Amino acid sequence: MTLRSAAKPFLDGVLLRMYRHLAWPVVRRREPAWTPDSGRCTVILLNYRRPFNIDFQLRLALACDFVGEVILSNNDPGCDLDRYVRTTDPRIRRVDHPVRRYASVRFELARTARFPFILAIDDDLFPTPAQLRLLFDALVADPSRPHGYGGTYRLDPSPSGAPSGAPRYRFVYRETREVDALVWAFAFTKAVNENYFSLLERIGESNETVTSSEDVPLSFAGTRAAMVHQAGRILHCPTSHDDGIATCRQSGFETRRGQLVTRCREVTGIRPCGDSSQVWAQGE
Repeated sequence: MTLRSAAKPFLDGVLLRMYRHLAWPVVRRREPAWTPDSGRCTVILLNYRRPFNIDFQLRLALACDFVGEVILSNNDPGCDLDRYVRTTDPRIRRVDHPVRRYASVRFELARTARFPFILAIDDDLFPTPAQLRLLFDALVADPSRPHGYGGTYRLDPSPSGAPSGAPRYRFVYRETREVDALVWAFAFTKAVNENYFSLLERIGESNETVTSSEDVPLSFAGTRAAMVHQAGRILHCPTSHDDGIATCRQSGFETRRGQLVTRCREVTGIRPCGDSSQVWAQGE
């Protein structure tokens, strides 16, 4: 573990507290007010493992005038979400599941969205209204593929200079380029969402069996490779990489994702643009 990675949870916590208590009151007053006619997008939020994040995520999404609906999915029936959610708004539609569901349930919920444009946000991410607008605008400008803030692309063939056991992918964040698989946040249309379910059938998976790697087939559900956009630093929950909470820390997680990327590439023929095989770059 590097000093940078060890310090990241502390820095994330400091930045998040500063934004919530100092910047957010100012930012909120500057956002244009929502009206029933201004909504064009559905946001999907999940109570997956971090119910303490939901209320602030709701406030960030509801501050956007283009957000006409927020679907709040309580994936954990053992969690009393009323203890954590204080925000009320007519745009909120809450869905309580009788059994625990994977994050992939958001794509089932997307089928019921009121609007054709959808933003799905992981439960450890806090994009500002300006960053949400950037992602929404990117989707409206190019609805043919999913969009996000971060992702990975595979270094294929294995790059020269890579040390033994090095990951064969590069993590992309705070830059604009095509990727194999998005992470954290996903902007897509209802049409792309339907393509996601069709692709699952073609690769021999279902919305349940794909478990926590559902973002891989979603990333391949457009007609072109998914696109990551430069949106500046995205605020994260300090628990983003905690063992026992973070999905990415589960055993076999990266292997499973790699297998899905290979299968989706084979079936769709979609590959991100750019020669990524010449220089080895450590994934973050």
